[in-house]
Amino acid sequence: MAELSNMGGVGSTEGLFTQTLTAPSPEFLLVDEESSSTYPLLTPSPPAEFDHPLAHDTPPVHAYERQLSPSSIDTDLSSIPTLSSVAPPVDYGTLANCLPPPAVNQPDTGKVLEAHSGMGSSSSSSSVLQDTAASAQLLNPHHYLNLANDVTCQENGGIKPGLCGITLGVRKNPKDFCFLAWNWPLIRKCCFWGMMSLTVACVCVIIGYITTLPTRCDPPRSWYQGSLIYEIFPASFHDTDDDGQGDLRGISAKVHYLESMGVRGVRLNSIFPSENYPEHYYNVENLTQIEPILGSFADFRFLVKTLHELNISLILDLPLGSFFKHQEENARQTNSAGHAHHVIINNHILNSNVNKTVYLTPDLHGAISEVLDFWLSHGVDGFYLKDLENLVHDEKFQQHIRQWKGVLKRHKQGFDKILICSEKVIKILENDQILSTKLATVLTHFDLVDTHIEMSRDIKSQIDAVQGGVMFSRPGYPWPLWTLGSMDTTRLSSRLPSANASLAAILVGMMLPGTPSVFYGDEIGLDNLHDTDKVDFRDISHAHHLGMMHWRTNAQRTLHWLPRVQAHLPLDSARWISETAVLRDSSPSIYMHAIWREGNLVPNCAVKYIDKTLIVLERLYPRRHSYVIVANLGSETETRDLSKVFYGGHVVLSTGDHAGKYLTFHKLTLFPGEAMIVRLDK
Repeated sequence: MAELSNMGGVGSTEGLFTQTLTAPSPEFLLVDEESSSTYPLLTPSPPAEFDHPLAHDTPPVHAYERQLSPSSIDTDLSSIPTLSSVAPPVDYGTLANCLPPPAVNQPDTGKVLEAHSGMGSSSSSSSVLQDTAASAQLLNPHHYLNLANDVTCQENGGIKPGLCGITLGVRKNPKDFCFLAWNWPLIRKCCFWGMMSLTVACVCVIIGYITTLPTRCDPPRSWYQGSLIYEIFPASFHDTDDDGQGDLRGISAKVHYLESMGVRGVRLNSIFPSENYPEHYYNVENLTQIEPILGSFADFRFLVKTLHELNISLILDLPLGSFFKHQEENARQTNSAGHAHHVIINNHILNSNVNKTVYLTPDLHGAISEVLDFWLSHGVDGFYLKDLENLVHDEKFQQHIRQWKGVLKRHKQGFDKILICSEKVIKILENDQILSTKLATVLTHFDLVDTHIEMSRDIKSQIDAVQGGVMFSRPGYPWPLWTLGSMDTTRLSSRLPSANASLAAILVGMMLPGTPSVFYGDEIGLDNLHDTDKVDFRDISHAHHLGMMHWRTNAQRTLHWLPRVQAHLPLDSARWISETAVLRDSSPSIYMHAIWREGNLVPNCAVKYIDKTLIVLERLYPRRHSYVIVANLGSETETRDLSKVFYGGHVVLSTGDHAGKYLTFHKLTLFPGEAMIVRLDK
């Protein structure tokens, strides 16, 4: 197609097609291929053999004078001959010579110059069929047809804006495009390996996250909550120096025995100096010294280190009552010599409701804070404040409790330090409305409450009383520390219908909601000292339950401070306690003391069946298996039909031969002293 610059013999001109055409040819409507590719809507491309119906007959009209409506377009198109019809030849050269030269605007004078829009040859019309795509001409020169800007557009009649045939020869060098000079192979490699590295990293993160996810979602708890506490009277546990009395090194030598039982905390009874220890262990004179019979501070530090290495905590008994009594007696003697002054306090150590004038030189309550700080610095993890119930009427009782708890918090260092008190404190404060504020202080500052349960009485009523009491009224209150035997009671085996049922009773205690406690020797059925006819031991009848622990290597080369007492079970019986402790630590149904539901504590323990010898107790927790313990505390074989209560389950622990079996409660038989734990079907 001939360039617009060659039309009418005028070179390098930009014209506005506003002349009157006498015989518009098809090529007037067929703009060059560059324009058609750039403005497809302005430059339609009809077939090459298109024969315009007005090419020979139509009088001259202004180009693009009339805008066609859709209806008129349809009418005109109906008169267009088809491609199959024979169109008469058109002399485009003659037609080109008839066209007047187009007007050209001069910038300075505004005059219009005319230029011919010559059509070179018929080959230009056929070249439209070979038009290339616009995307293929990205780097080639373009010819643009722009609408004129100086012609007024009128809606009805008049001259419509024409087309400006502007030849823009913009030839861009490939080097002018910066992205062509980029190192695309390197970019592709970097993108590929970057995406691969990112994918591998994401996969590794996901795999690591999945592998570190806990397989179970159990409720959290502190070390003292639901874990086994083992109470030891040091002088009767293990003797290492053959003096007939146990010592601290003897406890250190048996820490692996404690670990094998699943013990999480060791509670030591009084280790402080007293007159005629251990017979009169309760006459404590000093709370910051160790009884020489038991060992030295080096032995104590070694014991603490050994226990902590096995993840076992140490709890000390602080006999406040006997200590205050000793201080009172010393003050009275000093006052008689004229060396002390009168101090009036509320003395409830010996008399809980009587105010007395006593003669005390030290600040006893401040002294207790110093005692706590002293032992905490030696690695102790908790304290049992004994005889605290005798101080509840003290006017500064709440202040002292807060002060003592503050001392423990200063030594916390990421590990909870605990305070324990007797249930007698709770009962005294709970039954007195005036002391209600003191009760709140105790419930928010103590961690465990020593709760004694008597297996020879109605167990169900005792458990229900505790679960319905103030300790279970709100979350965050202290947990019960269940004790079946202790240094303040006779031996467990002596209080049961069958002496060898002490192990079954301990397993029942370990299934109670709270923290279980085992007194040394109860796991082997250690008995009381029954030979009271000997004059030598009548004056220490208060210690007849503190006989020496039995060991396999216990060759009695020397006489113990108490005669040897009988053990009704072998030492291997402790393995049942170990298995129960493992089951307890892995089962929220057992170690959780209640269910926290909508801000309230709901009991998760229920006695399903009980009679004189047989007890059936169930523990449960949401979305967990329920566990049932069945124990025969009597001296005869018992058979029961409990199918109305439970259907069946798998026996996970049994002191008999039922372990690993599937058990139905239709006909349940237990031997004397036998106990089993059953995991119920969901």
